[in-house]
Amino acid sequence: MPIAIDLGTISEGAERLAAINCTDELDSGELLDGTPSVDEVNPDANAPLTISDKAKSTTQLLIKKVPVAAGAAIQFFVKGAKAGVDYTLLVTCRTTSTPKQLLVYDVTLRGE
Repeated sequence: MPIAIDLGTISEGAERLAAINCTDELDSGELLDGTPSVDEVNPDANAPLTISDKAKSTTQLLIKKVPVAAGAAIQFFVKGAKAGVDYTLLVTCRTTSTPKQLLVYDVTLRGE
């Protein structure tokens, strides 16, 4: 079952850097590995998002005022939202554990 994450709202026409704190799903010493996958689920043909620059964090970040270690957050750039449209993204990333975990997130974002 994917972990639910609500990224809140994005204004129509805005370009936003989104970040997901993965710390709670990582074991001690474990980090994200490789490039995350971020895909829109059932995109609206009239209001598809543009998703780019998918990466794991390379420096410490503040996500919702919480410090997150380098390698423990997924980041991506989102634009093209339309007001009144609810978006769902499927976000996945492997970890450095042996065997490698696959973290799966069900992310929601609302256009306003």
